[in-house]
Amino acid sequence: MTVRLYTSPAARDDRREIGSYLYGETYDRDLVRRWFTSVRAETAYAVEYPRQTPPLIGFSNRPEGPLRRRIITGFKNYLLFYRFDENTVTVTRILHGSRDLRRVPDL
Repeated sequence: MTVRLYTSPAARDDRREIGSYLYGETYDRDLVRRWFTSVRAETAYAVEYPRQTPPLIGFSNRPEGPLRRRIITGFKNYLLFYRFDENTVTVTRILHGSRDLRRVPDL
């Protein structure tokens, strides 16, 4: 069975805003390229092995499935959040790990 990928508008904005922030802080284009490459790799891993990470407790009551997270390789403070049902992996947000998740919309 083929699993589809859906990236929410909020997650697309997060990805772009974090890339802009990283560039603004470092002016390092290679760092920003690594950022986007790592996000793509973690997204592909979530599609390939969606059940690999355990569900987050307290964020499971959605028809799209429980909320899960992956650490962005090379960017240990950033997390990719996704939900999975039998047909679709939905990337909901990409956030800094220090955020209070209960206050984040669209998770």
